[in-house]
Amino acid sequence: MTWGELKLAVLQRIFSNDGASLNKDDSNEEYLNAMPAVANEALTILTGVGIPLERVLLVEVTGEVAAPELSEGTLRLPVTAGGAARIRMRETAADYRALSAGNIYRETAAGGYGPAEEWSVEGLDTLVLPVGEEAVYTVYYRAYPPKLSTGTTDDTDLGLPREAAELAPLYISSQLYREDDIQMSTQMRNEFEDGLLKLQQAMAERPAGGSGRVKNTSGWFV
Repeated sequence: MTWGELKLAVLQRIFSNDGASLNKDDSNEEYLNAMPAVANEALTILTGVGIPLERVLLVEVTGEVAAPELSEGTLRLPVTAGGAARIRMRETAADYRALSAGNIYRETAAGGYGPAEEWSVEGLDTLVLPVGEEAVYTVYYRAYPPKLSTGTTDDTDLGLPREAAELAPLYISSQLYREDDIQMSTQMRNEFEDGLLKLQQAMAERPAGGSGRVKNTSGWFV
């Protein structure tokens, strides 16, 4: 879902947009100006206690670098005999929210792959990994949704799972419409809370990551 599609869905729910495309005029200007702040609330709630946004950071421990290098989702660290690297996740990944429990995997230079066994977390966001030998770590983490503002372009992809995208307009509409029609606002909020509860129940039934081992001998998965 794009920012423009979300705005259109909200305005249609509160009867402030005619037609199938987004129209910006005096009748809905107040709603559009207030929408980014409320939308940020909705997305933070839905990705925090509903369905998380999961992202990946690759950490490559290699003899090819002499100092840490970060580029396009990959952090390259120098091999240091008997050493450990402390990775401040909030500084390394701008959208970092929290680590996904148990979802750290390690691939050795020989091609072995499986759940990483040696790692720890210091404080709330410092990941500690061994860097004594070459390896590539795949670190899954939960991310914040993009921060929206009045300057956000309509074609900005929000990156929301479908389940969250379908609930977001209900929350936003209920907040924006409180002064216009409290009864309708309450109804939309109740629908949102009911949908969020069902989403939480569905998430609880999904298998958790990090619960098993896979031995990879070929380097390819299908």
